[in-house]
Amino acid sequence: MYKYFKKYLPRSFYRRALLIMILPTLVAQAFAIYMFYERHWNNVRRHLAASLAGEVTTIVSYIENAKSEEAIYKFIEKSQNLFALNSIYTTPQQATQFMVGYHLTKFRLYRNNLREQLGNDNFSIYSSDDRSHILTKVDLKNGHVLLIEVSDKRLFNSSTYIFILWMIGSTLLLTTISVIFLRNQIRPIIRLARYADNFGRGYEMGNIKLEGAKEIRQTAHAFMVMKERVSRHVRQRTEMLAGISHDLRTPLTRMKLEVSMLREKSDNEMLSGIAKDIDEMQSMVNSYLEFVRGDEGEEAVMADLGKIIADVVAKYKDDGADIKFEAPEKPVKAKVKPFRLARVVRNLLDNALKYGSKAEISVVSWQDSILIIVDDNGPGIPAAMREEVFKPFFRAEGSRNPETGGIGLGLSIVRDIVHSHGGTVELGESNLGGLRAMVRLPE
Repeated sequence: MYKYFKKYLPRSFYRRALLIMILPTLVAQAFAIYMFYERHWNNVRRHLAASLAGEVTTIVSYIENAKSEEAIYKFIEKSQNLFALNSIYTTPQQATQFMVGYHLTKFRLYRNNLREQLGNDNFSIYSSDDRSHILTKVDLKNGHVLLIEVSDKRLFNSSTYIFILWMIGSTLLLTTISVIFLRNQIRPIIRLARYADNFGRGYEMGNIKLEGAKEIRQTAHAFMVMKERVSRHVRQRTEMLAGISHDLRTPLTRMKLEVSMLREKSDNEMLSGIAKDIDEMQSMVNSYLEFVRGDEGEEAVMADLGKIIADVVAKYKDDGADIKFEAPEKPVKAKVKPFRLARVVRNLLDNALKYGSKAEISVVSWQDSILIIVDDNGPGIPAAMREEVFKPFFRAEGSRNPETGGIGLGLSIVRDIVHSHGGTVELGESNLGGLRAMVRLPE
């Protein structure tokens, strides 16, 4: 049952809080109005209808039992002050002139009480055009007509409507005030969520302002502490690897120089192999450092992704690569780190051209995201291995030869950079028969 209603519930915390706050209030108000209407309002209306019907019946009864018309007119004159109503005793022909501006209507409670007390249906009930007066026409046994005009307040209590309107109005006012206060309480949570998202994308952020309820302040403070620990860990890792870079590159450069000097004196195949191994080690060290350093030092800016991709593709075409790219008609802009994003495009194109003979790349805006799609005509990657290839040092190619399978960091670097932008990267089937890499970035 809950799962059925769950899909209709709002997703955001703010809307759920509104639902929790407003729904019980509406139910309580509806129940209160219903109980008031059934227990009080209807009782009042019944008493008013019975009272007016009793007065009309009293006048009719006296007139029908009166001995002379003079007594009738005297009683009618007294009844106007006694019952606060206007009575007219006349003939059916003359009665029509007093009924101008009235139309036939139904008053269920009043009609039922009048029928019960008179014992017949020889009457009609009319309402004035402005609904301010009610006219009761009674056909008497002596052939005359009795017209009784009263204010509609004799049957309706306007204070009842005022009470209901006041109750609904006060509820709306208090609910509006509650919504304003609720928004003020939710705002720090939304701000904290945006701050965490920006920090996850690698944007440089200052300290967040601690505000809101005590629990929200504690959460924000805990996040700031965590942010400082993560930043400190990243700085320590970067500094350590920078030291390793210096320590490794210096002896490698010296070894490379020594081997070069030895090769000038002796053309030994072993020296050629050693020089090749040194170049491979240097390339591996550079790749490791690039992977662990991530996007340190680059600021995110609004950039045209079509232009970034076009610049990368132009360099490949200069080298004779078969790459198809059509720039979008309208600029596709997003807040990114241009050099890091260019690195993503280069890595994906390197993989596409390494295993295939041609590649296609496109960038489009779709819903609330920006898609960068790279297709190739290579052998592709089995579905069971598409998640494994993103792991560091994992290679789909079985050999350990860097020239054929690389070092195994290309797609790891791609995912790391894309995640730092708040996006995702997926692999799938290409229209060209090979592999499709799809990068999804937030607008």
